[in-house]
Amino acid sequence: MSIITNDGVLASTRDIPNSGVGKTYNFCYELDLSFATPVDEDTFIIRSRCGNSARYGYLKF
Repeated sequence: MSIITNDGVLASTRDIPNSGVGKTYNFCYELDLSFATPVDEDTFIIRSRCGNSARYGYLKF
């Protein structure tokens, strides 16, 4: 989040907690849609992989 004065000068900048804005991460995980199990009409359980490890989560449309 940035605060800009009336003169257009940048007064301060800070990260917004839990938003991912201003943060960079070096994750090697990539979305793997070869595994997508439907939970209901709009929700799927999906997998992301990094080498031999995997994480699972929900994808909702």
